[in-house]
Order: sequence, then C-alpha cells, then structure tokens
Amino acid sequence: MSDLATLEMRLISFWYEDRDGATKRMVLATTLLDNKTYDWIELGELYATRWDIELRLRDVKTTLGMEELNVKTPAMAEKSLAMALLGFNLV
Repeated sequence: MSDLATLEMRLISFWYEDRDGATKRMVLATTLLDNKTYDWIELGELYATRWDIELRLRDVKTTLGMEELNVKTPAMAEKSLAMALLGFNLV
C-alpha cells in the first residue's frame, strides 16, 4: 500500500468578459485557501496579469526566433538566451 500525498485546493469560479465581448466562465485552482486574505477578485486580476506577461514573453521569444531551443542542458539554454539577447540589443 502506498502513501498518497494530498494537496488542499480552493476553486474560484467567476464570469468575465473576453476581448470579443463574450461572457465566459473561468475556474481558478489555488492553494491560497484563506478567502479573507486572498479575495477572489484580487486572485482573478493576478491571473489576468500573469496571462498578459506570458503572452508578452511568447512575443519576445518569437521575435528572437527562440520558440524552440535545441540544447540539452540548462547551462546551454542560459547561454543561448544570453546570445539571443546580445544579438537583439546589437540590432
């Protein structure tokens, strides 16, 4: 018999308006359980901010031609990123 670890989660469901004006439902899962300390509106805004950052990072990677790195170690990934940023700043 194995010991299964459990993780307590809080589900937050709310409606939002997408960029086309359509109303959609979103469900966020979080380990921030205290709803008095972590208001659902604040968590929804935090998620939206994080999503915006992810999209901007994707745009930067596309611009630099770095959608996929063909390296095998984290050290080489760091070197590839440094070289791409150096080249981007030189242009």
